[in-house]
Amino acid sequence: MKIAKILLSCTVAVMTFASCGEIEDPLANGNKPDTEQPDKPDNPDTPDTPNLPSGDKLEVVLDKKVIRADGTDAATFTFLLDGQKITEGVTLYDDQMQEVALTDSRFTTTQVGEYVFWAAYATLSSENVVIRSVNVDVPVTPVDPKPSSTAFDHKVLQIQITGNECGYCPLMIESLQQVYSQEKYSSRSILAACHTFNSDDPTFIDEKIPGSGSAPKLYTNLDFGNSFGNLSSIGVTAQTIAAHIDEYHKFPVKAGISVKSVRDGNTIVIKACVKAAVTTEFRIGAWLLEDGLVYDQHRYRNGGDDYYSETHNNCVRIADSKVTSTNYLGHPLGVINSGDTSEYVFVWNLDENPEAPVMTWNKKIGTSPMYKTCLKPNLDNCRIVVFASVPMKDGAATTDNPVAIITNAVECPINGEVQFGYVD
Repeated sequence: MKIAKILLSCTVAVMTFASCGEIEDPLANGNKPDTEQPDKPDNPDTPDTPNLPSGDKLEVVLDKKVIRADGTDAATFTFLLDGQKITEGVTLYDDQMQEVALTDSRFTTTQVGEYVFWAAYATLSSENVVIRSVNVDVPVTPVDPKPSSTAFDHKVLQIQITGNECGYCPLMIESLQQVYSQEKYSSRSILAACHTFNSDDPTFIDEKIPGSGSAPKLYTNLDFGNSFGNLSSIGVTAQTIAAHIDEYHKFPVKAGISVKSVRDGNTIVIKACVKAAVTTEFRIGAWLLEDGLVYDQHRYRNGGDDYYSETHNNCVRIADSKVTSTNYLGHPLGVINSGDTSEYVFVWNLDENPEAPVMTWNKKIGTSPMYKTCLKPNLDNCRIVVFASVPMKDGAATTDNPVAIITNAVECPINGEVQFGYVD
């Protein structure tokens, strides 16, 4: 972790900134996001400021969360007390509990990395904010072709739980192939195959996406409560898959998504924009999918074991949407008013372990010091899926009204872009 070292030139620091395995518990949609924050003093040292306003909530707002590490591109910081801007009495800290001072409320750096900050005011402390610095220009999302419209094209996200040692999975694979060979369903849906069943799968992903550990399993828009496995035959399973796509495609689409991505070596920067059709709270996630991976697949056949060579497509290699350990509905964007937009930047660096062999990806398993050797993603065969999720009821998310379902999804090439899609 890089720590910010900034000279003070102002008196106040201001920042913006048949099935294999057991089924896990269903998605706990009401869970709050996991947040790890450094220990903060109960009462940070703050000068006596009897004339300063009092309040209940301190926020740090960033105009950018990702900047280029060129010493020029800057993130500007603002402090809010109960929603009102304040410029005095605030102390800024980094994640090592060191005070940080800024020049003109701007943060710049020449070092690639992640910088964590929080603020204190009287007895209040803010949540952490994170700035990421990258060696790639942050892209600009495409121009909106219909600024006044909110009639968006709609795609649903199908999540397949699978693994190459799952002997029952070939029936689900064949059923999906049958459905996606039809233009009606391939144009309405995106398939994401999560290889979570066995850890020695060459495309194993160590993410606790709902349904992990139980395979085959399929569900739509991360609505795990409506999941199913193999049925009596390929034909019946395919009919059920098609029916689920039809069912979820009829739901009112509450947002459109535009995306621009750039690649520099093995670093990918994705800027996504969500445009609301209704006023509600939104989350956003991005997954990296890879096609064309050929390796053995286990299957039960004629009462015995069998292996055959399968071309594995739609393999989820990165799932950047974690809320809690079993909730992958995306990073919070807050409430977006109908017709308005909100942007989010994703940064993926596949060279975080530079000692990994060229043809393998030594991926850390959970919090342990052990690494799993699996196939490194071939970015030439990868694409990006970005999705937006919403509460089941419009408005802000609460325990009774959690962010619970994906409302729309789009696919974007690496080094490509996709505009907001509108219906004619």
